[in-house]
Amino acid sequence: MNRRGVIGERIAAAYLRCKGFSLVERNYRSRFGEIDVIMRRGDTVLFVEVKTRGKDPLGTPAEAVDFYKQKRLIKTAEFYIIERRLGDVDIRFDVVEVELYRFHLRVRHIENAF
Repeated sequence: MNRRGVIGERIAAAYLRCKGFSLVERNYRSRFGEIDVIMRRGDTVLFVEVKTRGKDPLGTPAEAVDFYKQKRLIKTAEFYIIERRLGDVDIRFDVVEVELYRFHLRVRHIENAF
């Protein structure tokens, strides 16, 4: 992962902590794929895809989370729940866009993105 991506994930996790979520794990990997950030608040487990970009006139960062990426994230989250024996929890898939360009920072949180 590039430096910008690492910074974006840290910013996203800090942003979500401010919204009352606790950080569970970053960069969880299984044979199905990777989840950037996993957060929790009560019985809700939040699986977060973080997309970090610089100045990008070709669309929003979230547009990079296509159908195939969504399928991989869902399969990875299912594996995580089974592996961790979480049982009956509410789950949610969010996307956090982080735009970094010179002195500009913008965070956009898309709840229930898919």
